[in-house]
Amino acid sequence: MLPRFEEGGYEFDVGIHYTGGQLDSWLSPLRRLWSVVSDGALAWSPCADDYDVCYNVSTSERVDVNKDHAKSAERFLAKIAPDVPGARAALNKYKRACMWGRVVFAATFGLKVLPSWCLRILWPSVIGPLWRRFAGPPVTDVMHDCGFNQSPELQRLGGALLYLYGDYGQRPARAPWFLQV
Repeated sequence: MLPRFEEGGYEFDVGIHYTGGQLDSWLSPLRRLWSVVSDGALAWSPCADDYDVCYNVSTSERVDVNKDHAKSAERFLAKIAPDVPGARAALNKYKRACMWGRVVFAATFGLKVLPSWCLRILWPSVIGPLWRRFAGPPVTDVMHDCGFNQSPELQRLGGALLYLYGDYGQRPARAPWFLQV
């Protein structure tokens, strides 16, 4: 049986899933990484722009999920909370948190090429604090910091946004933020 859970009225089936990152393009760094790991044996096909559907079993709301994360977030806002006070501000904070999480994750991954003496200097003073602030906190904490706990409508919007990348196999209260971004 594949992992599955419900959160905020949304069902997350996190078994076999999209592996991320425009793998159909040779220019994708993730594609090149998978190519090295698999000795070039994996073949990738482009997925449709709208590759999934988020469906709320409680309200029957249905929103197409686009591989452009920002486009999907705007769809969720328009469908779930278009006139809810604070929804736009929460969504903007969410997008900013995603951007910082991606930047810190990429920088941390990129530092692997530096000599170990350099890492011993940079981790405690620069990278470690940035990681703990922007990439390591639990998803639920970041969503609350963005304001998605202020009303039931904002909670539904936050639940839908978590559907986008529910592939980390952990509940949002336990999964680190970098997996969401």
